[in-house]
Amino acid sequence: MFSLDDETLEAGGKAILELRGDLGKLLFTASAGLGHASDVLAALETEADKLHRKQAQTTEIALLKKRFAELKSRKETINTLASTFEALEAERVEAQDQYDRSLAERSVLSARLPCPP
Repeated sequence: MFSLDDETLEAGGKAILELRGDLGKLLFTASAGLGHASDVLAALETEADKLHRKQAQTTEIALLKKRFAELKSRKETINTLASTFEALEAERVEAQDQYDRSLAERSVLSARLPCPP
């Protein structure tokens, strides 16, 4: 009923040794005493899927990437270039000096005004 030649048997043996296919995994885990290895592997695969899956939008990494993009956009919105800051700071210092001069001039002018009786 089945026709197995030397090449087919040899390829099957190599596949079992290389752990390809379910039969190979089953034979290897049974002979190595790793009966629970498939359970551990399944748990690890489930955990890995929670972290990252191709094209997934709700995995932990996808959500963190989305949050990172939002924060980066927000940072760029509020970020001020050093040259812009320098110009604004110079303008602030000039405005403060002008205010101080105005206060001093006002004091001088107030002192010149006659005192009310």
